[in-house]
Amino acid sequence: MDECTRKRLEECGVNVDEGIKMHMGNERMFLKILKLVIMDEKFETLFNLASKDDVSAEEIFETAHSLKGTVGNAGLEELDGLVTDICETARNGSTDGLTDKIKEAQKIYDCVLSCVRGE
Repeated sequence: MDECTRKRLEECGVNVDEGIKMHMGNERMFLKILKLVIMDEKFETLFNLASKDDVSAEEIFETAHSLKGTVGNAGLEELDGLVTDICETARNGSTDGLTDKIKEAQKIYDCVLSCVRGE
């Protein structure tokens, strides 16, 4: 990966070195997994839930929980922290503050997605 892409990913909250390390030092594998994770349709589901007026904590929990493990394994540290917070708040039956956290997660997601797409 070129230095510009690395820098942009790091600015988006991706721990590139740790991500590569998690994939046995294989940079190509890391990038492949990163692309697969960031293209997961569950992100759109989560982001759409933030705009619903009658969303339940259970709906948010189920979606966030399905993303939690994969974002961490892809080196998406900042996004992982937010998804974990969203998941834990919803697990406790609350939706307080989740709309803002989901919107913040979407900003990070959009940043990473633009890097992955080479935009």
